[in-house]
Amino acid sequence: MKQLFLAMFVVLAILSVVAQVTKPSREFAGRTRIIWTTDDNPARQAQISIFDQQFPHLKLTIDPANNDMSKIIVQTMAGIGPDVIDCYNRMQLYTYYQAGILEDITDWAKEAGTTPDICWEAARENMMIEGRQYGFPTNPGPWVIFYNKDIFDKAGVPYPSGDWTWDEFVDVAKKLTLKEPGSRRNTTYGIMGYDIMEAIWQNGGSLYNKDGTRCVLDSPEAIEAAQWLMDLQFVHGCAPSPSEEEAMAAAGGWGQGIITLFDAGRLGMIRYGRWGLIVWRKNPKLRIGVCPLPYKKQKATTFVTRISVLNKKSPYKREAFNFMKFLASEDYGNQINDSADNLAPVKRLCYLDRFLHNPQYPQEDYNEVFRDEMACARSVELSKFSNPFVVDRIFRRYIDLMRNKEMTPVDAMTAAAKEINESIEEHVAKFPELQAEYRRLTEAR
Repeated sequence: MKQLFLAMFVVLAILSVVAQVTKPSREFAGRTRIIWTTDDNPARQAQISIFDQQFPHLKLTIDPANNDMSKIIVQTMAGIGPDVIDCYNRMQLYTYYQAGILEDITDWAKEAGTTPDICWEAARENMMIEGRQYGFPTNPGPWVIFYNKDIFDKAGVPYPSGDWTWDEFVDVAKKLTLKEPGSRRNTTYGIMGYDIMEAIWQNGGSLYNKDGTRCVLDSPEAIEAAQWLMDLQFVHGCAPSPSEEEAMAAAGGWGQGIITLFDAGRLGMIRYGRWGLIVWRKNPKLRIGVCPLPYKKQKATTFVTRISVLNKKSPYKREAFNFMKFLASEDYGNQINDSADNLAPVKRLCYLDRFLHNPQYPQEDYNEVFRDEMACARSVELSKFSNPFVVDRIFRRYIDLMRNKEMTPVDAMTAAAKEINESIEEHVAKFPELQAEYRRLTEAR
């Protein structure tokens, strides 16, 4: 084992030296280059242009190929990591935090006015850990239902308006699932992309109990939600099964994912985020409407955002903090709203007429839905007593077993809860600092 660790150390050391030698120069025409690891969304060039204008002594450069978490941690520990790092979910944020590579920006943020209170309420717990601020959201938003007006018209179904229940939603989804005369094959499906965790929340359930010491996917609320979701496929036939998804892929139009299938007019409704409009705006024939997700006992949708954080080891971290000011600026927020790359992170910018009525896209008369649904947006549940990547892997495996009819919802959810609870005990056993609190909470029950 010692030889293995020694070999890994040597490899990482060599990679660090190579990275040090090949990394881009920090000097750019008399300006200091700030490196930002993010994706290569076309909107990035416009965002870079705004940053460069706001901070003329700096030059923002993206590194879209550097998105491996392990690589980023190794680079950062070696002192050659990027200055600004995008986290795509809370799991990444906590992993970087536990690796000790995040800069605590609490005091700088108070001084600059880039504190959590100017953001959406749902974003705040994504910026904070143990009462300290470590990042700023880039493009928050909720998941909603997009619908194809032409398919509604063809089925003779009125467009959804306002909140609706699971029963109302299923009734509409069934009517939107259409077949050609004389054919057994569906030409359209009513719904695709519904998330099981949202269904559990909407039915009053959760992933963990309140103190995070136990997974409760075996609760009646969670099991009923899983059954409802599977019934969309196997009872009502209004959502494609995995095999039907493969068949559609073979027929074309699926290769680029669910967003392309909606664009091709194969889905009456789709659960998606506002950023889908970046693609769908290119299709002037696609007539879109937007409405909230349905609910059973309470409204709920998943809050989604990237969070930008600073590299604690960066020699330019003070300069890089200007990126947080940029994210909180009106110019950046308006660019996010105008481009449909979700919602501006500063809440007040979504209460301007510019957000509700974009003159370039006058047909988009539904932006108020995205704003209103933020009131019921919930972050992905995490527990300090578990490894979120292990929990996610276990849960996803049982979801696949349900979708392939290899397990019933009650059996799958019961087994998932049991396995996740075992992983919690294994995780706590590895960290002595968690054991006393875990024992206190569990013994008090």
